[in-house]
Amino acid sequence: MRGKFCVIGGGSMIGSTLVDHLVADPEVESVRVLDAFFADDNRGNLADALATGKVDLVEGDIRNREQLREHLAGMDGVFNLAAVMSLDGAGKNEWMWTVNADGFFNIVDVARELGIPRVVTSSSAAVYGELPSDELCREDVPLRPSTVYGATKAACEMLASAYSASQGVSTAVLRYGVVYGPRLHRRAKSSLVISDVIDALLRGERPTVIGDGTQVCDWVYVGDVARANIAAMQSDSTGEVFNVGTGGRRTVAEVIDVIYRLLGVDGQPPIFEPAPEGVRYNQNIMSPEKSEQILGFRAETSLEEGIVAQIKFQRSQLSTQS
Repeated sequence: MRGKFCVIGGGSMIGSTLVDHLVADPEVESVRVLDAFFADDNRGNLADALATGKVDLVEGDIRNREQLREHLAGMDGVFNLAAVMSLDGAGKNEWMWTVNADGFFNIVDVARELGIPRVVTSSSAAVYGELPSDELCREDVPLRPSTVYGATKAACEMLASAYSASQGVSTAVLRYGVVYGPRLHRRAKSSLVISDVIDALLRGERPTVIGDGTQVCDWVYVGDVARANIAAMQSDSTGEVFNVGTGGRRTVAEVIDVIYRLLGVDGQPPIFEPAPEGVRYNQNIMSPEKSEQILGFRAETSLEEGIVAQIKFQRSQLSTQS
């Protein structure tokens, strides 16, 4: 994949993993990371990529159009992973809207001004709302988000479609399942259960889990999500939306059992606690069919392989802290 690319929100778990994949491609000339770092100061996620000399890191806010004009100039493509996430609102509704929706409007409109040919943006299964857990989510079902976060992502999808149809900016939207893996940030409520259980067991403690363990999720590994972004950037499709998931159903309790088995822990069962009011697991199961047919993308990492990688990462982080 030739050219210069900007990864907005590139310090995040998904963003930094995508940057690593781009840096590893010899045809990618350079990568610019634009991140506000106002939710997590995770510059450390980019240490290896910055050491290659192919990456420059700039701190900026997508709500500021002048900054976007400066930092997106000369780019051949833009990946947008910037987002504020709060599934229960918690007083952050206005912040979520201004960053997620207004911020994306600025990105895609500045891309139009600068003649940037392709924008790939991240959405979420939260746009589907609460569908029956035995129903596969397909990209053409009506959107019924039940959270403000999901509503902001649905708005971004409509903007991407409009700019692709009438404003000369080719777009692709990726709807993620529950993303997990190394560098998991503390805002990812659904996938945080994996991080918390691993952390507790590595410390010899009994983990506490929100919910009763019966919640069903479509768990997708961060490395696969990075590959999906690259496939979307390379695709000739425009104005399309793609699920990024496995189509598989695994309960929280099943995932916890995998962690216990991989760590060789017997006993110390987790403590299950009721979820706070308004906090929901994303239980939507993503149909992977369209992504396979059009993007040629399929998630390849098994849950066991992904958790092994996350255990390795968290173990290294724990040894660094001690």
